Formats: sequence, C-alpha cells, structure tokens
Amino acid sequence: MRCARVAVLLAVLMVTWSLPFEAYAQLGLPLPNPGSLLVSITSPNPGSTVTQTVIVKASVTIIGSLTVAGVQFKLDGLNLGAEDTTNEYSVSWDTAATNNGWHNLTAVARDILGVQWSSDQVQVQVFNDKTPPTVAITSPTAGAIVAGTITVSADASDNVGVVGVQFKLDGNDLGMEDTTNWFSVSWDTTKTTDGQHTLTAVARDAAGNKGVSAPVTVRVDNTPATVSIGEPGNGQTVSGVVTVKAAASDASGVAVVQFLRDGVELARDTTAPYEALWDTQTVGNGPHTLQARAQDNAGNIGESAIVLVTVSNGPPPTSDTTPPTVAITSPDGSAPVSGTITVTANASDNVAVAGVQFFVDGALLDQDTTAPYAVSWDTMRVANGSYTLTARAQDTSGNPATSPPVAVTVLNTTTTRFEETAAFLTPAGEWRVLSPADLSVPLSGDRAVATNTAGATATFTFTGIGVAWRGVRCEVCGKARVWLDGVVVSEVDTFAATRSAAVLYAATALGAATHTLIIEVTGTKGDASGGAFVIVDAFDVTSDGTTPSRFEETAATLAPAGAWISESSTEAGIPLTAGHVVFTDVAGATATFTFTGTGVSWLSARCELCGIARVWLDGVVVREAVDTYVLYRSPSVLFSVTGLRAATHTIMIEVTGTRNASSSSTAVAVDAFDVTP
Repeated sequence: MRCARVAVLLAVLMVTWSLPFEAYAQLGLPLPNPGSLLVSITSPNPGSTVTQTVIVKASVTIIGSLTVAGVQFKLDGLNLGAEDTTNEYSVSWDTAATNNGWHNLTAVARDILGVQWSSDQVQVQVFNDKTPPTVAITSPTAGAIVAGTITVSADASDNVGVVGVQFKLDGNDLGMEDTTNWFSVSWDTTKTTDGQHTLTAVARDAAGNKGVSAPVTVRVDNTPATVSIGEPGNGQTVSGVVTVKAAASDASGVAVVQFLRDGVELARDTTAPYEALWDTQTVGNGPHTLQARAQDNAGNIGESAIVLVTVSNGPPPTSDTTPPTVAITSPDGSAPVSGTITVTANASDNVAVAGVQFFVDGALLDQDTTAPYAVSWDTMRVANGSYTLTARAQDTSGNPATSPPVAVTVLNTTTTRFEETAAFLTPAGEWRVLSPADLSVPLSGDRAVATNTAGATATFTFTGIGVAWRGVRCEVCGKARVWLDGVVVSEVDTFAATRSAAVLYAATALGAATHTLIIEVTGTKGDASGGAFVIVDAFDVTSDGTTPSRFEETAATLAPAGAWISESSTEAGIPLTAGHVVFTDVAGATATFTFTGTGVSWLSARCELCGIARVWLDGVVVREAVDTYVLYRSPSVLFSVTGLRAATHTIMIEVTGTRNASSSSTAVAVDAFDVTP
C-alpha cells in the first residue's frame, strides 16, 4: 500500500514538472514543493513600438527554495535566441528580421528540477522603415558641358526623412555626405580628366535604407579650344578688303571665334568656316597684327599665334567710287524682341557687295559675306531695354555705306513657379494638404491645398508683369473669387466632370511692380458639382527681367517649422512688406530660399531683441555674423549680393543663438527676399 502511494505521488510530480505553466503563486494555487518562480518581462513595455535591435529583459522572483537554471525567451511561441543561463535574463532581438506588425513575447524560466515557469505575454508592435529614399540629381543636367568649379545638387525625399546624400563621381565618393537640407556638393572639375563622367546621388534615411538616383552623364571640358589663322599668312602684304580666315576645334564644340586686329576686336563668327572681313584702308600702311580667340561651349578660351602682316594701300581706284546701299529689313522695331532673333539686311552695289557687318549700339554683332545678309542675335545676353541696330555694307572697291538706324526694344520675360506654400492661407486650419494620390492627378511639387470653407483665402504676393493660378478642376469643386491688388477681377467656377490639373486664372500686361493675388473660396457651386472645394496648387509669375522680384517669407522653407513664429505689422510695431514676418530664437533654425537670378537681398527687421544670424549661399558661408540688433525697431536690408551667375541659387539664413551684448534676445526675423533677374 505504501509503495502504491509513493508511485502515484511520483507520477503527479513528473507531470507537473514536465509542463510549462503560469507560476502557481500568480494563479493563487497551492505551491508545489519546494516552491515556484514568478516570471515577468520587464522590457520592452506592453504596447510599445520597437525597431532595429532591442534587448528583451525579464525578471524572475523565487518563492521558496528553488534555483533558476535559465530563461528562454519566445517570440510568437518560437524560441528567440538561446536560453540565458546568466542572471541577466535578457536576449538581443533584431527586429529587422521580423515582419512589421504586432507580436507576442514571453519568457519561460526553468528551475534546477527542470520545471518551466512562463510569464504573461507582452504584445509589442514592430516597425522598421524598409522603404528607401528617392533621389534625383537636379544640377547639372544630363549632357551638360561643365568646367571649373560647379555645384552638384539633388532633390531627395523619404517616407520618414532623409538624413544625408552622398554624391558620387564615376562610382567614387564626391566630397563628404551632405547632411544639410539643400543636398549639394562643390565639384572642382579641373581635378577630373576631360571627357564624359557619370554623377549619381545616394540618399540615406535614418533606418539606413539607401536610394540611388538615375545616373547623369556630363562632359568635363577644361581644355581651351585650338585656333589658328590660315589667311593671311604671317609676313604677308595685304591691301584693300581682305578675308581673315581661322580654323578652330574643340571636343565640346566651338561657340564663337573672335578676330582681333592690333589687339582690338575686328569681328566675331559663330559658325564654321570662321571668317572676318577687314578693310585694310581703315588703318595706316605698315605692320599690323592679327589674332584669333576661340571660346568653346564650356567657356574655355584659346588664342592663336599672332600673325604679322604689312598693309600697303595705294591711292584708291577712281573707277568705282559709288558706295553700296544697305537697309535693315528685320526686325523693324514695331514690336519688342526676345530670345534669339535673326537680323537681316538688303544690300546692293553697282559692282558687287563684299559683305555686311551688323552693329548693336555701335558694337559689332556679326557679319555676313553672302546674300541674303543675316546674323543671329541672342537678346538674352543683353539687358531689357532700347537698342539701335545698324548695318554697314562695303563693296569690293572698299566703298562703305551705313544703313538708317532701327530702334528695337528687347523684352525677355522669365516665368518662375511658386508652390502653394508661398501663399498665406487663412484660416490656416481650414486648408487640407492633398497629394497626387489623393486627387489622382499630377500636382506641381507633389502637393496642393484645398478647402470648402466660405471666406477662406490664399494670398500670394509677387513682383512681375503676369501671374497664373494653377489648381485642379474636379467633380466636387466649387467657385472662387479672384482679387488682384484689392479689386475683384474674376469669379472662377472650378467644376469639371473629370478631374484635371489646370490654369484657373491668369493675368498679363501688369505693371512691373509688386502685386497681390487673393483666391477667395465663396462656398458656392454650380448645379452639377457635388461640392464647393477650391484647390490651390501653384503660381507662375512672369517677370520682365528689369525689376527685382519680391518674395515673401512664405516662399522660404522654415526648419524646424514649429520653431518659427508669425507676427503682424501691428504686433511688430513696424511696417512689413506684406504685413507679416516670421522670427525665432532657436539656435540652428534655418530659413532656406531657392531662387533663379543674379542677385538676392534678405529683407527683415532690426530690433532691440534681435540676435546674430549666419548667411549661407549655395552651401557656402558668405557672412559669418549678421548682427540684427538695433535700439529702435526698423525694417532693413540685412544682406545683399549681386553679380551671381544667372542660374538657380539657394540662400539660407541660420539662427546662431548668439547676440550683441546690448541685445536682450537672440531672435532673428525673416520678412522677404528681393531677387535680381
């Protein structure tokens, strides 16, 4: 009988020890002899989100006289790593190997008798960013010819955030990774061999995901064009009208050949064969020098050897003393000209015309030796304004004649795109940001804003001679009222049965000044529309290139956005360009403005609370300290630069967090930017 009872007890103990179960004390059950273990996971916390590699920890409380042999962690019921036999009771978990989503963690402690004691489950959410950034090189463009030191720039975006962009040249790192928000690097092409090279950009996010841009192939050309004078030859004696001929070549192409006589420009030719007419009767008899300079498409200039000739002109022939007749036929001055135009002239003579030279304000433009006489004029190389065109014909006997002058007006316009972020939205909370995926139509800058709140407005201040509001027509879109410089100029019905991006309003022939366009949501709609939404995507501003364009602080990217505070003219106590300004005293905060032009000015306010700012231009510090302190508040131009290359540039205002000893704060304000075309 006693043996039978012992056998039953042993069987019960064997079953008890062989199964994992919740601690008896946790369940309020009688403790099996000699005790129990209380197991709980202490990290991570229930309901928390984990990413990358985390340490899972557990605690074991001994009730009774048991000893812990080890703890096995489990993920969704499966072993997570090896059993921990130390008293740390932890395991490293690389969550990147686990699918994103909710998962269960448990810890099972094993005592020295082999009994397993399990913790309660802890549910955590795994999130690892596995989406790589997107990146594209924006400058230089594919096929560009580059020379000297240039800026390579890129646009990059990510579902979480881009932390850096590494540029590569032919697969090798080009400079250091750029961790700023303008993603650019300076490239000294003179340290690279001439020829084709490939640029790429690798964007990296905080999770280590990398995206690679499409390659951009450019041609490096730091070698000047080769040029030589073929006629007349060195030491030759010349007279009358001679044709100076040159040969020029370059790997990237020859842009122009300039002919010099005694160091002074004689003529230019942009097409091969490169030739210039020289009337030797305009100089004295004796020795003279000829030279040619060739400029390639990269801007490199090569010079020919100097050719020495002797001019020997006798008395002019008496058989032909009749000058040719010449007149410019196009343009006629009746309308402004722009871009590259063709200037043409008619010329005739009783014997023969040797050639026609064309002049702009008395400076030689180009020449043509064969009828019909015409040359190209790139008006983008001169400023907008009035110019005088003349043509000078010369016959084979050397008799010259000049045409009547033709007055022309050059008016080159540029169009600049501004995203909806450049507009001042009121009430700000009523405008919803939409993506192309939301609307199923392409959007400028991949975003737009929309609202159906009656009275809501989008105010855009610009400087130019024209403006266009770009938005979206849709089946739930309503009517908007358009104001220009305080006057209602249109009411636009933005309804359409099929969604599409569209120019919803445009104005031209405005005065070259600062204007304000307001899009007002009326809250009304046509009978066919299912809603009264109005969508603002972007604005296109046309400038005549003569007046600086004014861009408000809303055109700048503010970082961090929450650090900048908007203030009105009334609150600031001084006049502001559009009635509002932004400021912050957070060290490291930035206002970044990208523009196209040859100069830029930062307009702001000086005040008794103002501190010191650092100014960057195209990724380089150009002003280490701009002290914006003054005892009495006043609007001011705090920084200005001119003479930039006509291209896209980026200016960044950085708050240093430092101040003048007389100032009571480190705040820096941004009111507007003036861009010189």
